[in-house]
Amino acid sequence: MPVTPAEIQTACDGMAEGIFDQMKIQLKAQLAVAFATIPEDIRPDLDAEVKKAEPSWSALATAIATGVVQYLTANMKITNIKTSVPIHPTVQGQTALATIDGHDHGHTVSLTGAQADTIFTQSDDGTEHIRWKIPS
Repeated sequence: MPVTPAEIQTACDGMAEGIFDQMKIQLKAQLAVAFATIPEDIRPDLDAEVKKAEPSWSALATAIATGVVQYLTANMKITNIKTSVPIHPTVQGQTALATIDGHDHGHTVSLTGAQADTIFTQSDDGTEHIRWKIPS
């Protein structure tokens, strides 16, 4: 099943939040350094200026996240995924009854096979190549 528009939007929102958080941390620190060079009597209030900038930072973070997520979902494909697992199938049950010479015959069957290191390789059917780990 391909990634749905809702999953893409959720991924965009989550990535935008992460980008915004980092922008706020890093840009606020850079503003603090720049503001320190301004004479104190005319220096703007750092927190007030950051608060005014936050809507623009948020819009920029959303634009970046949306572009990244849309690009990845349209262009990225994960290939060459292989897993190796042992398989132990079990067959148990009763055979059908057969009447031979007037006597019913049936048998209990219990078989277990083993195949070590069975390798499964990803198909390339164009679905389920990307899954988003979305924080809840």
